[in-house]
Amino acid sequence: MFILETFFGTDVSFTVLAYSIARIIFGMPFDFFVLGFCIFVSLLPDIDFIPFLFVRKKLKYSSHRRLGHHPIIVIPLYVALTTWTAINLLHVPLDFSLVLFTILFFFHFLHDATSTIGLHWFSPFSWKHYRLQKTNFVAISEKEIESFYHKKLQVRRGKDGSLQQLLSRSKKIDAVAMLRASVCWATLTLSILAFPFT
Repeated sequence: MFILETFFGTDVSFTVLAYSIARIIFGMPFDFFVLGFCIFVSLLPDIDFIPFLFVRKKLKYSSHRRLGHHPIIVIPLYVALTTWTAINLLHVPLDFSLVLFTILFFFHFLHDATSTIGLHWFSPFSWKHYRLQKTNFVAISEKEIESFYHKKLQVRRGKDGSLQQLLSRSKKIDAVAMLRASVCWATLTLSILAFPFT
C-alpha cells in the first residue's frame, strides 16, 4: 500500500507529468535516470521527516513540517543544490534543471498547503500558517492549529475514538487520485512513444 501511495501519489504523479512536458519543450531525450532524479527532487522536501523522528519528543513537535517546510528559504537552497547535482552528475542543461526543479519544489509545498494546518510560507519572517482552499490562501488561527495538534496527539496516544476511522481511511486509495496518477503515467508513456529516446 505504501509503495502504491508513493508512486501513484500526487507529488510523484505531477513529477511524471511535468518531466514529460518539460523534456519535450526543452528537446531532451527520455532518460530513466533523470526521471528518477526528478522523482527524488519532488520528494526531497520531506527529508525533514528523518531528523523529526529523533527530535519530536524532545522538542514536542507533532509534525515534521515544523523543521524543514519553510518555502521561501528552502526552495532556493533545494533548487541550487539539485540543479548543481543534475548538471554535474547527469549532464542535464541548466535551463531545464532550474525551471523543472523550481516547479517541482513549489508544487510540493503548494500540495502540502492544502492540508488542515497549511504551511508557514513566510517563516522565519512570519510564523502565520496559510492553507490553500480552492484558489485562495486562507490564514489559519492559532486556536485551529492548537486544536489540530491536540487531536493528533490524542489519536497518537489512542485516546480518540476516531483512530480506527483514520486507519481505515488511510488504507483506501482514493479513486480520483488513482485516476489522476494514471493520466500522468499515461502522459509519460505517450511522450516516450511520440518523442522516443533520441
